Amino acid sequence: MGQSGPYQGNATFTIAVVPNYDPLPKWNIRGVIERVLNLAEPHLTSVEPQFKLDPAQAVEFEKIESPEFAFTGLTLKGILDQIGGFIHGVPRLIRGASGKLDTVHYDMLGETEQALLADPKFDGQCVTLIKTHNIENYATELDSTAENLTNTLDPQEGATIEPYKGGFKTVRSEEQYSRITDGNMVIETTLPVYSVQKLEVITPKGKVGDITGYVFEGAEYGRLSSFEGNYPTSKAFAIYYSLDKNNIKGLNYKSPTVIGGAGAEYSITNIVKAATGEDISADWWKDGNYPKLAFRITYTPIFSARVLQHKPYIESGALKSALIYNQGANLIETRYYGENLKGTIARMGNPEQVRTYKVSGRPAGTMLIPKVGQMWRDDYFVSAVTCAAHADHVDCTIGLSKDFNRLSQYIGINSEWRAYEVSERRAFKRDMAYRDFVVIGNPINPNGKTLLTLNGFFYMQNTFFQSDTGFLGRNSGSLSVANVKTYDELGNDYSVTLPITSAVMGNTLLFNFGMADNYSAGAKSVPDGAGKVSGYWQTDVVYSDYYGRAAEIEFGLQAAGEDVAYDSQIGFELPQGDHSDSKVPTPIRTSNRIALDKDGSEVLRMNYQICFVTNWRDLIIGPAMTRNNPMISGRKDGHAARLYILPNKVGRFATRIDTQSAAQVIDLDGSIGITPDIGIFISPITPNADGAAWAIADMATGEILLARNTEVNSGEEIQMPYIGFTHSLKGV
Repeated sequence: MGQSGPYQGNATFTIAVVPNYDPLPKWNIRGVIERVLNLAEPHLTSVEPQFKLDPAQAVEFEKIESPEFAFTGLTLKGILDQIGGFIHGVPRLIRGASGKLDTVHYDMLGETEQALLADPKFDGQCVTLIKTHNIENYATELDSTAENLTNTLDPQEGATIEPYKGGFKTVRSEEQYSRITDGNMVIETTLPVYSVQKLEVITPKGKVGDITGYVFEGAEYGRLSSFEGNYPTSKAFAIYYSLDKNNIKGLNYKSPTVIGGAGAEYSITNIVKAATGEDISADWWKDGNYPKLAFRITYTPIFSARVLQHKPYIESGALKSALIYNQGANLIETRYYGENLKGTIARMGNPEQVRTYKVSGRPAGTMLIPKVGQMWRDDYFVSAVTCAAHADHVDCTIGLSKDFNRLSQYIGINSEWRAYEVSERRAFKRDMAYRDFVVIGNPINPNGKTLLTLNGFFYMQNTFFQSDTGFLGRNSGSLSVANVKTYDELGNDYSVTLPITSAVMGNTLLFNFGMADNYSAGAKSVPDGAGKVSGYWQTDVVYSDYYGRAAEIEFGLQAAGEDVAYDSQIGFELPQGDHSDSKVPTPIRTSNRIALDKDGSEVLRMNYQICFVTNWRDLIIGPAMTRNNPMISGRKDGHAARLYILPNKVGRFATRIDTQSAAQVIDLDGSIGITPDIGIFISPITPNADGAAWAIADMATGEILLARNTEVNSGEEIQMPYIGFTHSLKGV
């Protein structure tokens, strides 16, 4: 017999630890509207947004939980209309506390307040009454075949249990008429999966285990390690589904290299043992019992349906009529779509009235004018109000619609499922545009918000000279790199270095740079020599907080960044870090941070633009004014500008002149200077020839930078335009 007694030894355990983050608060309508108004026009953090929400409605809107809207390709009015489609309101501008039209107010539909003018005692003031009923829109029900329906508001409401409650189904293969093997086994679902609520397994000994925690969405599963054998960071303890796809997969995954973890077992073997304590390896697989594995899954599916929606009120003897009604979104929340159908059929094909009243122009009369959304007696709602004011009275035309009390335009899902708050799939491109103006003509008062630095002024000056010496020569290289820094709400900063795409768009210079996705600015290369597999591994460079949010942004644009030699660390870490070069001028830079307020679903792209305009009616801005700018094209040797006195007028849309026919050619050296922080001046020039116009043009091509049709007399000074810089044209 062996000896028993105390035993001393060492044991090593690996514990995976992840930080615990509180969930983000849910969006409310007030927060959505205020965010939209804040981002309607990019502005510095020191500048107030142009529009604000009516404070009287803000408190009420804060109580309304919001779905995750996706606003793509819409104007500000279109966005506010889409929000109004959810809250049953129509947006309009009203005068705020400042006395200006800067406040957004919603006229709410479906209100129970009666219009004062609806009182029958005012019928004597009704001068016209038009009743209409469009038979083409008459309907008693809607017939809608909708694709991609899902239910996210209540997981239990739309959940599917397979095979059924209390039952289990063995594994299947995705290939028809094939032998089920450990190489092709899947947990089958009959519908595409949106999210998994619960997954259970029954073991050979009859033990039921909940393995829901080991199920990952495909995007999240792809981020798990193939080489570490610990839950929840390893594929050795994970199976997965793909959004909008059938089946649970990954049961037969084996880690090629595992250290101190699961061993070279199938992932489902490791999961079952961890969840139930029962080991189904070795003899279980040797005996070919894998097809006996059985599961029960509760999940929210994505499905299609044909929906019939009838009017809530059934009129006796009414003719039955059904209209086809199609969906207007890619993924539809069943509850919202149902509300949409109900509202649509409630108002479709209903009788309408147009009433015109003559009311007194005094306050007692104007108070009778109804508001959109008010009730009109029992069955009608005010849908439109138009007034014409006269000397002593007001003609008030009122549009009335029966049961027009539901806007219900929003049918998208309430929230998009994602493996992280930073959505890997539901990401939308957000193109921000910050624009500065170059005002050519009379001097202006700059507002100090332009991003052009003194180096930017030299770039503008060098558009005329194309010089390679001195300050002009230093400011002559095309912009190629953006040094970007984002900040989260806690003040943490994230520096990245990105390439610039530049272009000339008519009278505008465009500089574009952006992030790879909604979380990462791109991928860096990281060396890893741990374990049996070593080398460089690709990983993301983040530019936002844990939730994918960023509050503010600043950037500088340069012609070149920090030098990178062979095997330099910079080459591996790009785009991470600030790799600006202090020896290279920065013509464009944010002196203050720009409000960003990015959430986890937005892929950020920044478009900085310089737009050339004039406050002289007869000044012509030619294509060379932008095309010859060194920030876009770099210095062009031999393409300096000259002043030409022309015998004939220049066409309003002319792009070039015939330099050979000029009455006089004047060199501009010494005539163009810079007033720091103000702009560029062109000194008055005295010609020695007469002409009908003057033009500043490219000496090599004749392309026009600036031109003006004005009488030129020999010996008389020509007033030349001033070039000023500003962010806003207000007051210019």
